[in-house]
Amino acid sequence: MIKAFLFDIGNVLVRFDYGRVFRAVEKYAGAGRVAEVEREVRAMGQEMECGVVSADEFVARSVELIGGGMGAAEFRAAFNDIFWVNEPMLAVVDRLVGRVPLYLFSNTSELHERYLFERYEVFGRFQGGFYSWSAGCMKPDEAFYRKALDELGLEPGEIAYIDDLPDNIATGRRLGLVSHAYDPERHETLEAFLAGLEAG
Repeated sequence: MIKAFLFDIGNVLVRFDYGRVFRAVEKYAGAGRVAEVEREVRAMGQEMECGVVSADEFVARSVELIGGGMGAAEFRAAFNDIFWVNEPMLAVVDRLVGRVPLYLFSNTSELHERYLFERYEVFGRFQGGFYSWSAGCMKPDEAFYRKALDELGLEPGEIAYIDDLPDNIATGRRLGLVSHAYDPERHETLEAFLAGLEAG
């Protein structure tokens, strides 16, 4: 029996396009430098998602790298303005709320966590969450999954897990989570997965 759901965020609850950040940056860094800036900002973003670099340090270093003209507030806005809601998944959350506890389980930064909760009402429907930036580890590292399992106090087979990345799903399955590899272009496969859980 499923007693909790773990939902990834990116390309599950919301879609995203990191390219939006660098299209905004290009007018300050110049077309000739935007690829270099993107490479460095993405690398620093990974460090922020692991909790190695703070949000403020990430923003300050990114603005310095861009090289003038783009202030911290404008960069933060551009960095956050990459998401849009995955509407079919909102209907899934609506159906599940009140029937089984829902939790977020995401490789994300403090910046994006804060923004998503402020911007999208759906995130307020979850009982809690596990975020890489505060856990100090990331999917597909087993340590992150074990932190969630320990806090939930459930057996892996009592948890349904939805994520879009194959490596993350592979770890979930290896640990015994009832896992579904989500493709937003094939949402009907999730509906079949959920129907199987109800029938099971």
